[in-house]
Formats: sequence, C-alpha cells, structure tokens
Amino acid sequence: MVPEGYRLRTTSLANLLPFARANEFAPAADCSDADVLLVMVSPVQPHLLVNAAGGFIHAHAGLGRITFLPGPVPWPVSAGWQVPLATTKIGN
Repeated sequence: MVPEGYRLRTTSLANLLPFARANEFAPAADCSDADVLLVMVSPVQPHLLVNAAGGFIHAHAGLGRITFLPGPVPWPVSAGWQVPLATTKIGN
C-alpha cells in the first residue's frame, strides 16, 4: 500500500507521517535492517527506502524496478521507523 499523499514531487511530508503512525511504525533513532527510511532525494522529492545488510532496497523510478543501493544512504534522512512484526495465531 502506498501512503495517501505520496507523490514523486512534493515539498511537504505532512501527508506521509500519519501513515507511519496509523500503521504502528515505531520511530527509529538508529537505522537497522528492515527499518524504513524517508529521505529527500531533492528538496521536492521524498523517497522511501528499506535498510538491508550493506545498503538499501528501494523502487528506482528511472529503471522502473526494485533495486539495491549499496553503502550509506546518500540523501538527507527526514524520518526513520521500525516496522512492526506481523504475528499470526495458529490454531484456536
């Protein structure tokens, strides 16, 4: 699901932050594997990345596919979250 208000170009993150709260994402002070980062690729382009060992997984608009970006994140980080783990009950 894409957060309501997510656009390729925007100057405001106000529509994106409530999505994280509504889905119980916990603010993350330090980045660890599987954390989600909201970065600003440019002053008008927010972008979501998933932290992974050795880099980040993200949707690359220019390539039209999911890619791995090695190394540290090259853009300013606006926010970061730990995604809650899904739990499944087995049985009654």
